[in-house]
Amino acid sequence: MTRPALDEPAAPGRHGAPAARHAAAHDPAAHDPAGHDPAAHDPAAHDPAAHDAGHVPVPGRGRGARRSGRGPGADVAGIARRGVELTLVAAVAGVAGLAFHRVFAIGELAPVAGIAAVSPVIVAAACARLPLWASLPVSALAWLLAACLGVFRAAPAPATLGAVGAGLRDSWKGLLTTILPAPPEPRLLVFVHVLVWIAAAIGAEAVLRSRAAALPVLPALGVFAAALVYGVGGPGSNVLPAAGLAAAAVPLLLARAGRPLWWLAPAVPAAAALGLVASLAGPRLPVAAEPYDPREHVEAPPPVKFDSVSPLDRVSAWLLNPEQELFTVRASAPANWRLAVLDRYDGLGWSSSARFQVTGGRVPPAAPGEETIARHDTVEQEVTIRRLPGSWLPAADRPVAVSGVTVSADAGSGMLVAAERPREGTSYRVTSSVPRPSAAELRAAVPASDEEARAALALPGDLAGRPAPQVDKFRRLAQKATDGARFPTQQAIRLQNFLRKHAKNDVTAPPGHSYRIVEDFLEFSRRGTAEQFSTAFALMARTLGLPSRVAVGFRPGAAEGGAHRVRAGDVLVWPEIKFERLGWVPFYPTPGRANAKEDHEVPQGATKERQDLEKKVEDSASSDAPPPREKSAEEESAESAREDSFPWWQVAAGAVAALLAAYGGAALLLPYLRRRRRRGAADPAGRVAGAWAQTREELRRLDVAASPALSAAEVAALASEALGPEAGSHLRPLADLVNDARFAPAPPTPAAAATAWTHADALGRLSRRAAGPLRRLRHRLSPRSLRL
Repeated sequence: MTRPALDEPAAPGRHGAPAARHAAAHDPAAHDPAGHDPAAHDPAAHDPAAHDAGHVPVPGRGRGARRSGRGPGADVAGIARRGVELTLVAAVAGVAGLAFHRVFAIGELAPVAGIAAVSPVIVAAACARLPLWASLPVSALAWLLAACLGVFRAAPAPATLGAVGAGLRDSWKGLLTTILPAPPEPRLLVFVHVLVWIAAAIGAEAVLRSRAAALPVLPALGVFAAALVYGVGGPGSNVLPAAGLAAAAVPLLLARAGRPLWWLAPAVPAAAALGLVASLAGPRLPVAAEPYDPREHVEAPPPVKFDSVSPLDRVSAWLLNPEQELFTVRASAPANWRLAVLDRYDGLGWSSSARFQVTGGRVPPAAPGEETIARHDTVEQEVTIRRLPGSWLPAADRPVAVSGVTVSADAGSGMLVAAERPREGTSYRVTSSVPRPSAAELRAAVPASDEEARAALALPGDLAGRPAPQVDKFRRLAQKATDGARFPTQQAIRLQNFLRKHAKNDVTAPPGHSYRIVEDFLEFSRRGTAEQFSTAFALMARTLGLPSRVAVGFRPGAAEGGAHRVRAGDVLVWPEIKFERLGWVPFYPTPGRANAKEDHEVPQGATKERQDLEKKVEDSASSDAPPPREKSAEEESAESAREDSFPWWQVAAGAVAALLAAYGGAALLLPYLRRRRRRGAADPAGRVAGAWAQTREELRRLDVAASPALSAAEVAALASEALGPEAGSHLRPLADLVNDARFAPAPPTPAAAATAWTHADALGRLSRRAAGPLRRLRHRLSPRSLRL
């Protein structure tokens, strides 16, 4: 007897018999003693398209109802399960949004992420009876209303809608040009709001309209990945958000996989523990030492001129009105209050190259590795503005945190400017880390050579490009003043001491700091203000190869009632020189005023501690101690090779991790797309064939040898042995439908295709249950699952 081929057509006259047996086996009236027709109560039974698209129009009438039966209890169980899944979708999206806590303060972030996680889930549940093309616009309108009222806190007027649109357009880049944590401004918070809303909306729609287990989780994982990237460099840790995401995502996957609800009780703590372990181990991986920061590829904002008048140009006016109170400071220790830093000189005056970025209060440190001074003093300050003009905010150098006002900061210099010009009575708090270099550190220091330092050596020429004639005069005078100096800091100390003795501090001296004015100050008048002393020092230092700039600020002021009252007469200008591993070190070349009550021998700005430090440096230079040993060319070449060596092992590890992640993502996504393609075939015959192909794929988990040489009936018999007797009620009818679809004279109806997928779904659940989690995982990660 010859074995029939796969799906061999039935003999003439028999093709109606299997269909009749199938219809009888699945006639609801045959199993309903009361004779009711369940199709009258189930709209999906009359809508084959609902089965073809794989969605359930009414919560509780889908997969859960079919799983448990068709009674009222089944509807309640289905609604309960769907409610749990929707709740978990909101939790997953909300926790993913809270991962932006390194970008925004958690107090401002939590309400935005919570509303954006819960609202779209409610909207999706309310629109479950609508088709998807109608539900999505409703969700979009609901988001727009929530963004106006919850984020921008304004009615949906044209101005508010314009602000929402501008936020959607610019927020993604605005966060990349903001110092973290970012200020909780609506134009920036809307970025998190829309991401979390989209993730929650897609997840909810996937729960209501799809049978895919992983699809509701994937959008939230995307939000979490965005939070990790945007949060690089921000304060805090990703440990708790990762653990929370695992605690919400794993139960959702179990619920979508059809596990009983009581499985969620042990799954939540187990998932949280797994996420916690992974998060603690992640930062210790080699590739975590230098995480990818997208800010490196975003151009910083251009230099902004906040005031038409430079603080340096106000010095003479302040000195002529010395009793005017500018601000008060309550500080843990007195210090010079820096206002602005000017590092670009064009021959006529100083300007700043600062690139200010909005910050929520944190001021980042100098470039990594730039400052390695062993001792730093923390100075807490509370500043109250009185009559200080402009937007510059005074603080001890270097600020690390500011609160009380919205500010922008320059990451290079630490300068602060207010977003809005402060009015009289404005108060803010600053925490500064003031470097205190030791005599040994100063003695061993060498001039910096980075890009910023090279720019701070520029001495511009005339319009024809020729060197300015004053530069040679400055160089000769600087060399004479520093003759015999053995190391760079000794050069700077001798240069400042020379200027203290060379000229007088006279508040009536004419203002200005161009080449010609500095030349007149040094050669003829020999009198000037801190403006001329500091500019002369900076220009002469540049001729010696010392990178320099000038800073404008104020002395500590008079102590009165626990606060320091800073007046206009306390204005101070001082130069700074940049050294390797020390950063910018201040010097004070301006002597005390000869006609003032203070001792004119005491330099302005230099404390007794600073004068003692300079004396120690000078004393060490005159001792027998050898100067710092310069590195040989071979040593510098070896160090440069080490710095420039390409970290191939990090790139290789990253590539392997990326390939594994891509493989895992494909293993999760492609089976879902393959199933969707089969279920959505254009004609009923294709959908029946797809149901049979899906069933054969499910049977491979159980190692059922569904060889092409076997007929559909033989495959069904083999599968019944592996799945048990419960599978027989689905396998044989499905095999008959497949034979009818291929060989019967009349094509199958949409109802027959829907019935075939009902059997395929039931068989899929049985095969997953029989295979167990390990075998399912092995099957999912098999290369055979990657075909589309």
